[in-house]
Amino acid sequence: MNVIASMGNDKKNAAARFLIYSFIGLLIFSIAVFSLLGIYMNRKSRDTICEVGEIYMSGMNEQMSGHFESVIELRFSQVCGIASVVSSDNRDKEKLYEELVYRAQVRDFDYVALCSAGGKLEMLYGQPIQPINPDPFIQSLIQGEQKVAVGIDSTGNEVVLFGIEAAYPMQDGGNSIGLVAALPLEYITGFLSLADENQLMYYHIIRPDGSFVIQNPNTELLDFFEQLQNQPAAVTDKSFAKNTIEDFGLALRAHKEYAAILEINDEARQIYGTPLPYSEWYLVAVMPYSVLSGTIDRLSSQRMVMTLLACASVLMILTLIFRWYFSITRSQLHELEEARQVALEASRAKSEFLANMSHDIRTPMNAIVGMTAIATAHIDDREQVQNCLRKITLSSKHLLGLINDVLDMSKIESGKLTLTTEQISLKEVVEGIVNIMQPQVKSKKQTFDIHVENILTENVWCDGVRLNQVLLNLLSNATKYTPEGGSIQLSLSEEKSPKGEDYVRIYIKVKDNGIGMSPDFLKKIYESYSRADETRIHKTEGAGLGMAITKYIVDAMKGTIDIKSEPDKGSEFFLTFDFEKAAAVEMDMVLPSWNMLVVDDDELLGKAAMDVLKSIGIKAEW
Repeated sequence: MNVIASMGNDKKNAAARFLIYSFIGLLIFSIAVFSLLGIYMNRKSRDTICEVGEIYMSGMNEQMSGHFESVIELRFSQVCGIASVVSSDNRDKEKLYEELVYRAQVRDFDYVALCSAGGKLEMLYGQPIQPINPDPFIQSLIQGEQKVAVGIDSTGNEVVLFGIEAAYPMQDGGNSIGLVAALPLEYITGFLSLADENQLMYYHIIRPDGSFVIQNPNTELLDFFEQLQNQPAAVTDKSFAKNTIEDFGLALRAHKEYAAILEINDEARQIYGTPLPYSEWYLVAVMPYSVLSGTIDRLSSQRMVMTLLACASVLMILTLIFRWYFSITRSQLHELEEARQVALEASRAKSEFLANMSHDIRTPMNAIVGMTAIATAHIDDREQVQNCLRKITLSSKHLLGLINDVLDMSKIESGKLTLTTEQISLKEVVEGIVNIMQPQVKSKKQTFDIHVENILTENVWCDGVRLNQVLLNLLSNATKYTPEGGSIQLSLSEEKSPKGEDYVRIYIKVKDNGIGMSPDFLKKIYESYSRADETRIHKTEGAGLGMAITKYIVDAMKGTIDIKSEPDKGSEFFLTFDFEKAAAVEMDMVLPSWNMLVVDDDELLGKAAMDVLKSIGIKAEW
């Protein structure tokens, strides 16, 4: 018996030691796993922030480069316009120079010069100027390329030069290789906002050798750019580059994009370089992480705290489970010395434990199976399907509208847009327009008033589809550029046409109290892709084709369109058409002479209703 008791005690002690050691090992393993998980998540968060920053900077650089390209192309088109208008065959040099200067002044250039093959700039207008880095500039002109460069005038002011190939007689008797027009350098720094010190991301423009073309006031990376200028140019293969500066230098000389992260004063700086068109310049964007670092650190601290709390919770549960299991095991080992009944009771206890575990497993499995069956049974839920279809329809209509605008503009530019004359009902046109515009108006809680005054000729001959397109363009613009709670008005009226009895003149007016337009924009509103360059409309969708298409359709229908608009006071569009009358069925609409009172808060609508009632025999007052 003593031997059996001793063996039982040894087994009990061995089991206890095994459980204790297992618990300690699991505790250490859990702490290590949760710690590594926290460190890994912190690193992944920083890597993700860097990737997001690189994507953002890439998009901003692409946008900035595109803006630079569009503005530079505009200026090059103006210089080319000077060369195309002023012929080099004019033998009177003075008149030729006067004409060149005049054309340049009209285009707001401050300097005009002729460039010789030797690189000498013969000034025609403005103070003497000279490129800071003349060799690439002169070489591009010799090769017949358009080139933009930075120069300096006689007073030390920096200017931006636009050079194109042009052969004009010079004072020394030779011919020039290029025409050079220039503006102050502030022209570029202004439209690219390069001098703003308070923005999160700032920009420099540099040359392939690392020297500055335009330097932002922020000087924290001056040492980096100085090292970039002083690095040897011997490294030509990226595989031999030993550091970020050499990598950046290789990208500069190859005219390729480049992204990197620098540590400046123990703080991360992300840089992103993009080559600029028409030049050898490089746009370098710099994003400090000082604003984001605090957020990242707080996020890391919170994640670490939550990880520790989760670890403590799991360890606490494991401790309770181990204590419970240890107690059960010790009791079972202690009861091994007892009789068969104790063994049976222990077996019964194990059976109950397995039964409970089976129940705990079955409950969530039943829930999973049941929820799957419910989801399958509701797969044909019309309301949810219709809701998705409505959203898809709205997006499809917007995309279809943009595609139609582009296709119509393509037809207009190729002269293939034609009108189809058909008999239409003005009443049906207005009803269709109202049905289409109501959802847009209601979504912005706007007031939409329709005034139909004295329309006696309902049926006319015209292209109904294109008339609908004109009205929808104007009303859609009114809705987009009118804030919530604003008002939009569509008015139609009729009078005799100067073309004769077979025609009727229809006046259509679209009025809103939206943001309005400036006088400068009104001058170019009918140009393709023209949109006012103001911050208040940057978030408004549109391709800038609607008014150009509208103008073309109105002109094709031999109508007129006039605009009256002031900023912040709304806009009014006046359309006039002379439509050919269509045959209409005469109907006797005379009613008994009832007395009727028209009540409305709109005077124009009330009077119009009163006139219509009087025309059918009713005595009406407003």
